[in-house]
Amino acid sequence: MNKLIYVLTAIFLTANIESIAARDIESDPQNWEKREHHYRSKDSFGSFEIYYKGKIVVNDDDKSIKSISPGGYLNISKASFGNERRLEIVADANGFTGKYFEGKKEVDFKNNGEKW
Repeated sequence: MNKLIYVLTAIFLTANIESIAARDIESDPQNWEKREHHYRSKDSFGSFEIYYKGKIVVNDDDKSIKSISPGGYLNISKASFGNERRLEIVADANGFTGKYFEGKKEVDFKNNGEKW
């Protein structure tokens, strides 16, 4: 959990942020892993959003995801000056599956999405 907080904090600090809106969409207030979380930053140059649900564990180098709890997901999108990138990672039977988009076009996740 601490690593996830550090990763999310690092993302927010590196983004060009003027204002941050955050809220938890509580589907089950008694179970943290079932809550949906939404963080959004928007300014005159672009926007940055994170949606996630479940327990997300990152690797020791904090650069990649090790696991996501069943039913969990992580969606990150960033738009600036008309360019948009979006990352969608969903827990599945094999661990998790990732998709990466530049604009509306899906681009190879392994080569491009993991780097982003």
